[in-house]
This record gives sequence, structure tokens and C-alpha cells, in this order.
Amino acid sequence: MSENGAWRRIGGEGRRFLRGRARTLTALALWSLLESAHTFLGGYAVARALDDGFLASRTGTGIAWLAVAGAGALLGGLALRGVFAGLADLVEPLRDGLVRRAVRQALERAVADPARAGHAGAVSRLAQQTEMARDSFAGLVLVARSFVFTAAGALAGMAALAPVLLLFVLPPLLLGTAGFLLTLRPMARVQRRALDTDEALAARTGELAAGLRDVVACGGGAEAGADLELLIAAQERLTRRLARWAALRTVALGVAGRLPVVALLLGAPWLLGRGLSAGALAAALTYLVQSLLPALDSLMGALGSAGTRLVVVLDRFCPQEQPTGAPLAEPAPAPAPAPAPAPQEPVPAAELRQVRFAYGPHAQPVIDGLDLTLREGEHLAVVGPSGIGKSTLTALLAGLLPPGRGTVLLAGTPARRGAGPRGPDPRRTLLPQQAYVFTGSVRENLTHLDPDPDRKPVSPA
Repeated sequence: MSENGAWRRIGGEGRRFLRGRARTLTALALWSLLESAHTFLGGYAVARALDDGFLASRTGTGIAWLAVAGAGALLGGLALRGVFAGLADLVEPLRDGLVRRAVRQALERAVADPARAGHAGAVSRLAQQTEMARDSFAGLVLVARSFVFTAAGALAGMAALAPVLLLFVLPPLLLGTAGFLLTLRPMARVQRRALDTDEALAARTGELAAGLRDVVACGGGAEAGADLELLIAAQERLTRRLARWAALRTVALGVAGRLPVVALLLGAPWLLGRGLSAGALAAALTYLVQSLLPALDSLMGALGSAGTRLVVVLDRFCPQEQPTGAPLAEPAPAPAPAPAPAPQEPVPAAELRQVRFAYGPHAQPVIDGLDLTLREGEHLAVVGPSGIGKSTLTALLAGLLPPGRGTVLLAGTPARRGAGPRGPDPRRTLLPQQAYVFTGSVRENLTHLDPDPDRKPVSPA
């Protein structure tokens, strides 16, 4: 999947979505104009309060201009109320559309490949990724709208007071913003790979969870978990890469957000020497510190995290997308089980000696002080109501559970093997409740644990 193709798909889908909601966008823009007026008055009133009021020994005039700044703050609060009221009309339809598309894609995959109808990636997309897109889109709309109208009000205010102020503010602001924008696409690529790995990890975990008991019974825990370890390691590497790009984003934010203030302070003597009033300089600093730089900080934070995340998530819902699961390594074939050594002397087929087992250190024991000996050829039927320990006894004999006290032996050796060769325990035969069918022929399925079934059995002496 090419990066440019992803941006084109998302851009086309986004334009169609926004064109259908022109009325909502117009309402948001009108409310945001009040926020721009609030920003303009916040700095301009400070300049007039100093130059025409307090520095001119007209205290009443200064207080009146400060009252104007306070009225501007009320306008800003009214603007935010209107923005939040209209934001739901833009965000909720996006989430609803993504949910419908996720369900449709899951059904299409299920029809095309019924064996993967319960694929965990579809669950992640329907639940986690739709909410991620909703929250990211809402946050991005809020901060982008706020930055645009706040910057317009702040820059208009500085231009109205003294256009020369823009020469000290705009160059570092544009330089830092350009450096930040250059990090967006690389971060989006890393974020996409992180989501691919997350979906593959969820899918692999779901597959293992469905047959966990059978995996343990076959002694294949190490082999089954190998893929998970690879995916977890890949997720760790991608997280580190995201952290490095975030560090570069922080440097760009420092250039765009802090350098204009430094430049203005360093240029203050030159500006004041050429007729700039103290009120205008204070207003410029007010615009930067109270309005423009906080808005820029919020915008860069949102674009660097929510923005890249939104692009990656939306690309997964666009048409003609490619399969998103990271390829899993084929599991290595299990070694053929070695035949158990013949006992030197007759031993019981199964033996329990003073066995005690409880599900937890403070729970009542399910089995307590059990002695049981089964000779070769003997049969034992365990019957009774649910909860008396039938399944627990079977799990102890199969070596799936360790006894809390006592000994469980199969053919004279512990039922639960310690460190040793991996693979299925040759002393056990697994009859799972769910029939597993692997890719391949019927013969390959039947001989999965015995690759050489044609060898002649050893004749008894």
C-alpha cells in the first residue's frame, strides 16, 4: 500500500464527508469568529490600557479598556459553548459511518473466508478503532479550528498595532511549523505499522485462547507463544520509534512556540528606539503567551498524536484496502514424539498418592488425601454431580494441573513433566471437544503428530 495512495483515499473520503455537512461547518466557523474577536480584544485592549490609560495617567481609561478585554473573555466562553453544541453534529455521523463500514467489511470477510469469521482484527476495528477515530477527529477539529481563528485574531491585532511586530514573530513561527509538518508522514507510517502489529497480536491471541487447553495438553506452549513474542517485540520497537519522532516534534514545537518570544524580547530595544510603544510591545507578548503559542502547542500535540492516528485508522476503513494483519511466521513442525522407554518392571498405569488439590490457597480442596492405583488393563468410571472433581481428577492425571500435595504418576513417572524435550507428551492421547482442521490434505491432518505413519509397528516378543 503506497503512502500517497493512502492520503488520496482519505482525502477523497474526507472531502465527500465534509461537503455533506456544510451547514454544520458554517455554524462552527461563525461561532469561532467570536473566539477570534476575543483574541483580538485580549491584546489590543492591553495596549490601549497601557498607552492611553495607565502610562498616560488616565486610570479610568485603562480600567475601561481592561473591561473591554473582560468582555472579550465572555465572548470566548460563549463561542466555546456554541462550538461544543455543534461538534456532535460533525463527530457522531463519522463514528456511525465507520461502525457501519466495519460491520460490512467483517461480513464480507466472513463470506469470503468463513474460517476467519471470528477474526479478532474485526473486533478491534469495530470497537477500539472506531472510538479512536471518533475521539481523534473531535480533538483535531477543536484544536485546528481554535488555532486558525486564534492565530487570525492575534496576527490581526499585531498588524493593527505595529506591522513590524510580524517580522519578529512570523519567521520562527513558520520555521518551527514547517519542521513539525515534516514529521507527520513518518509518524503516520510508524503508527500504521503499530496498528498492523496490534491487530495481528489480537488475532493471534484470540486463536490461541480458543485452543489453549489443547495447546497445553500437547505440550506446544513454547511453539505457540513464539509468534506472540515476535509481535510483542515488534510492538516495542515501533513504540520506541514513535517516541523518537515525538522528541523531534517537541524540538519543532520549541522553535515555533518559544523562539518568537525570545526574538521579540531581544528586539525590544530596537523596536522601542524606533517609536514602538510599550503598550504595543506588551500586547504583542500577550498575544504570543496567552493566545497564539498555547493554540499552537495544542495544534501540534493534536496533529502529532491524534492526527497521525486518525489518518492511519481511517485508511483501514477506506475502499480497496489491503489486508492489515502482519504476516505470522509459520510454526515449526513439532518433533516426532519419542517412544516411551519400556518399564523395567510392572508398574501401575496410573497412581495417586495422598493427592490434594484446591483452586487457590484459601479455597476448599476439591480433592483431599486421594489414594488411587490403576493397573494396566483396568478401567475406572468416575460419575457424580457437577462440582465433585471429575474434570479436576482428569486434569491431574493428564498433567494439566499440578497437585497441591501428593504425587501423580503415569507409568511410574510424574504426570506433569518438568524441564525436558518440548512437544506432545507421548504418554497421552488428546481427544479435543473441537475438531481442528489444518490447511492441507486429509492425510496430512490425520498424521499431524506422526509424520511417518507407514513405519511397521514393532511386533511384540
